[in-house]
Amino acid sequence: MKNLHEKEEQVSQSPEPSGQYKQRFHLSGLEVLFGTLIFLGLLYVGYFIFFQESGRSSGKIEKRLKVIEAGTVEQADKIDKQTKQLQSNQAQLEARVKALENTNQALAAKIQRLEKRSGK
Repeated sequence: MKNLHEKEEQVSQSPEPSGQYKQRFHLSGLEVLFGTLIFLGLLYVGYFIFFQESGRSSGKIEKRLKVIEAGTVEQADKIDKQTKQLQSNQAQLEARVKALENTNQALAAKIQRLEKRSGK
């Protein structure tokens, strides 16, 4: 009975890991330092890659925007020139229409005078 009681006490106590397991999970100062350096290196590489990619894409976007802005300015200039040309043409056409109306009125007046003369 005494043996049984001792076995129960041994089972109820938390078993201590053997020396083999203790050494397996024990890290020396150099291992910790080396692991920390690797971790920091990975963080730096990730940071570098992330910001290099975003820098490249923003540079491409800025260049593309400049090209689009330049194209927009050129198109606006072309539209302004075409508008001025159309306004000039419209003014010339209005002047020609007015001249034709004046000529038409003058001819109508002459026709009326001739009709009055021929009617007498």
